[in-house]
Amino acid sequence: MAWILLEGLDRSGKSTVAEYYRKQGYEVVHMDAPNKKFFETGYAGPSYLEEMVEIYSVYAGKDVVFDRTVYGELVWPEIFNRQALLDNDDFEYLAQLEYNQETVRYLMVPEDAEAHWKRCVDNKEPINRIQFIQAGRAYDKLENERDFERKQLSDFKALADENKSTAKNKKAEEAIQENAKSSSRNESNTKDAGSDRRSPVEPASMVEKLDKANAIRTILETKILRKKGSAFEHLEQDIRDFLALKLKELFEPSNVKAFTGDEIVILKSMAQRIKEKME
Repeated sequence: MAWILLEGLDRSGKSTVAEYYRKQGYEVVHMDAPNKKFFETGYAGPSYLEEMVEIYSVYAGKDVVFDRTVYGELVWPEIFNRQALLDNDDFEYLAQLEYNQETVRYLMVPEDAEAHWKRCVDNKEPINRIQFIQAGRAYDKLENERDFERKQLSDFKALADENKSTAKNKKAEEAIQENAKSSSRNESNTKDAGSDRRSPVEPASMVEKLDKANAIRTILETKILRKKGSAFEHLEQDIRDFLALKLKELFEPSNVKAFTGDEIVILKSMAQRIKEKME
């Protein structure tokens, strides 16, 4: 099990990367800024540290991606001129809990700073240009002091491509299953209506076709019935003719027909005769 911690400025790609990992089976935990209750005069509830420890305990032993982290408390208090809710000892304690979960820390930094700033403006992020620059510098310091690895969205291209491939395969699989269900429903409706109309019978795949063909060829290459006598010879020829026809139908799907009710009766009768002769 592993934890992945994603940090960085708004619109830096954290949530996009978190979604990549979610499709890989990870749980995603979006961490908001500290609740305003922690700054209210007279607040006597659990501390911010205690709440974070509780969150960590809930997700211990699971594959989790944290979209934003407690390490924002090393950046934003200075930017917004507010009280920091965690001190160095708190971070060391939390880091030990992370270590027990085989945690990796990624700092998301877009390739183009100007384009990044424009995204923040377009999305009305609550930060001005000076704060944007100051936060970038604070994150640079965080990278060096708290063992964060600098990442860009392009670094996760392989993960994104894998997700696309998985999604494509899943859709194809669902389509196959739906076609199979549809065929089954059609067959059931035909039987219920008592119809003897013939319909194409197609093997599930080329592999199945080849398996069936090889099985038929193997039977045709040997003597089928070990008993002697004209009755057995006629039965053997009937079986060979039938198998030869099935072999031909395997590779001519447009000519494959379902058995009619009369044909099924005849085949059952042939099988019963073979059984009686063999006893």
